[in-house]
Amino acid sequence: MARTTTKLRLSTLEPYDAPRQAQDALFAVFVSLAKQLGLGHIIGPARPTTVAPLFNLLLLLRDFALTGQRRFWKQPSGPVHAVASIASMLYGPASDTTKNALGLLRSLPADRLEATPYGLVLLAAYARAFLDQGAPVTAREIAALGSLSDNYVRLIARPRDSPLRRISPGSELFTAPSAAAWLAAREVPGLTLAQDLPPPAPPPAETQHAKRPRKSVPS
Repeated sequence: MARTTTKLRLSTLEPYDAPRQAQDALFAVFVSLAKQLGLGHIIGPARPTTVAPLFNLLLLLRDFALTGQRRFWKQPSGPVHAVASIASMLYGPASDTTKNALGLLRSLPADRLEATPYGLVLLAAYARAFLDQGAPVTAREIAALGSLSDNYVRLIARPRDSPLRRISPGSELFTAPSAAAWLAAREVPGLTLAQDLPPPAPPPAETQHAKRPRKSVPS
């Protein structure tokens, strides 16, 4: 697998960079499709109104990726479905499943994904959603969320005693608890070191159902 370096950083992106560039990219897709259908002459310089929701969605995804807050999302799966929909529109082929959209994002080289503000936002938002679900993530996704280069993340993950734990030897995927804890230590918002700790053990059975003392009966 070719190694890549992320030049853009999520933490330093201007708020409107990703939405504006995504609108330009999506409009280019529309123009290309219209030309293929012999309808290029009716597109003109005006942008289709269908790109307006894309602008708002990317602003919300940027906020989610940066902070982990879901205050604008009515459903917990909202960010994942938003990423899947936008990825399908911008990168194709169109798909109605989040699984296929994830495979699509992970298959794209960095010069098509992380090199653009909207691609970086999509990758970081997906990484955030995966960590929330306890699903494993790649070095690229950790790097996108942590405003780092993926080469740096791979370097940290190389030693056997690395805090980033692979799901199995040689795997490209890292466990969600170890990735979340490592990013939290780097002060990435919305993640806590507690995510790397096992859940507390339940109390012993006898303490759950403690016997009540018997009342003394007068003789």
